[in-house]
Amino acid sequence: MNRIDEKIINLLNNKSIKNEDVLEYVKEKFKTSQLGNTTLGYLFEAYVGVVGWEDESKFISPDISMTELLAINDYFKTTNGCQWARTDQNYLGRKYNIIRTRSKGKVYSIKLNGLNDRPQRFRGIRKDIVSKIKNQNCVILDIGTNIEVDHKNGRYNDKNVSNIKKQQLNDFQPLCKTANDAKRHHCKICISNNKRYDAKKLGYKKGWTIGNENSQNCIGCYWYDPPEFNKTISKKF
Repeated sequence: MNRIDEKIINLLNNKSIKNEDVLEYVKEKFKTSQLGNTTLGYLFEAYVGVVGWEDESKFISPDISMTELLAINDYFKTTNGCQWARTDQNYLGRKYNIIRTRSKGKVYSIKLNGLNDRPQRFRGIRKDIVSKIKNQNCVILDIGTNIEVDHKNGRYNDKNVSNIKKQQLNDFQPLCKTANDAKRHHCKICISNNKRYDAKKLGYKKGWTIGNENSQNCIGCYWYDPPEFNKTISKKF
């Protein structure tokens, strides 16, 4: 953490200083400075406190547009899909459930949707698996650019997958960034609402190949394994 980040966080943690004063200070002095993900998370949380919670008792914020955030610091808008607002990966996501709304492929707004009470999970992937998956095409869009290694299990609750020694190649799949961002979004909503994604929204005749919207596992969901989902749905075509 650099000195600017440390200074801003210390100011936000100082109960004798109002959040709105710190936000104004950042606008004036550090609007174009590259701030760390933790600092951006703190600033976002402070901004929500200033504009007002939608339901403070449930830690639900209003949708905060990227335009509002960019008025504070230029680095709220990042080239990596708002890394500072990724679930479980930084300060904000470890504390809250986050909903990122997209418009024309870009993050348009951020919303906090309750506290993140899920246990933090190890998401490391064995190097040989990463190497093989990275050389494959996206299983949804069939392109080979910007490939990311995706955990099929979007709930991250399989102990074998969390154990590098027990991981299998079939536990993962290649998704291009666009497809992986979409999956993260729907998995996050699934975890938050405890309702699985309904593939009928994509035009399929069934929402799941195994189980229903209340099933507590990922197998049978479209996002778990799109090729297998398509194969199963198409059997009687």
